Amino acid sequence: MKRSAGVRSGMLVIIAMLAVQNAKAGSAVAMGDKAPYLVSSYGYLKRIAEQRALEKCKANGGNCRIIASTERLGYGAVAAGKRAAGGSILGVAIAKRSREEAASLALDNCYAAGGINPKVIMEFRDPP
Repeated sequence: MKRSAGVRSGMLVIIAMLAVQNAKAGSAVAMGDKAPYLVSSYGYLKRIAEQRALEKCKANGGNCRIIASTERLGYGAVAAGKRAAGGSILGVAIAKRSREEAASLALDNCYAAGGINPKVIMEFRDPP
């Protein structure tokens, strides 16, 4: 009986630790119209990560908006490529299992949106 209670207590501790870890599991990427125009925030609740990314972006001036956010842990990447008509286009991947997966998906997303010769320009990991 005592052993069963000890196992249950141990399981509750593990569940509580996972809940605390996931409570801080969020990331966001903001884009602004003035350089540096990409900013990431991670390791916070999703809404806080979004708020922090916007604040950091707006500190550089210009108009900013969230281009990706999540409540899950993982690696993130942003790729940029040229548009055929001029300008640039972005591909974003967040909450991926590995750095390679995030980079590959960001490049794929950029290609799919019409990006030419995309390159990964930002990478991050939540938690760092």
